[in-house]
Amino acid sequence: MAQGKKFAADFERIDEVKGNDKILIQDSNTGVVKYASPSQINAKFDKLVADIDTAVQAVVDARAAQAAAEAAIPLAQAEVANAHAEAVAAGTAKSGAESAKAGAETAKSGAETAKSGAETAYQNTLNALTSVLEDIKALKALIDNGGHHKAISYDAEEGFSVCGKRFVLHGHGVPSADTIPDQFGIPAFIGQMYINEDAASAGLYYAKGTSAVSDWKNANS
Repeated sequence: MAQGKKFAADFERIDEVKGNDKILIQDSNTGVVKYASPSQINAKFDKLVADIDTAVQAVVDARAAQAAAEAAIPLAQAEVANAHAEAVAAGTAKSGAESAKAGAETAKSGAETAKSGAETAYQNTLNALTSVLEDIKALKALIDNGGHHKAISYDAEEGFSVCGKRFVLHGHGVPSADTIPDQFGIPAFIGQMYINEDAASAGLYYAKGTSAVSDWKNANS
């Protein structure tokens, strides 16, 4: 603004222009002739100088903004690189977590399978032990209450027995598979006796062998 006024003042001094003088100006576009006072011309110069100052300042501001932007580019690039690295790390961590989760689920499934197998094995063992215990109880009962299974036992109704076979047998008729069916007619042990209840006499037999029906011998013969 000060430079414009100085220029106008110099212009007035050189040409000795009075404040109320008129200057003839022709419009270059339309050819129309116009009159302007020195103050009007000064105002035009002042506006021109102000516009130039504004333009210069705009250029300075633009260059400053450009410099700031250029300085910010490396920082932005570094931020992008850091963000990318963090994203990659997050993806890797997520993948690792998913793998760990899958491994844990596999381990859990294996543990459940092992538990099921152990429970099955335990139940099978328990069943086997129960069966063995029953066998032991049965064997103990045989030992404690051997009855006919003892080498020699006695029953009030059936008399003496040897290894579960009655010492004295009874039947209707001579010794045979029909009269002694549980032994197929053959003596169970030497010395076993058979009584033919249908015989009026000579109905007693004793065993001299254990191979055939003919091993029965009549006591009277």
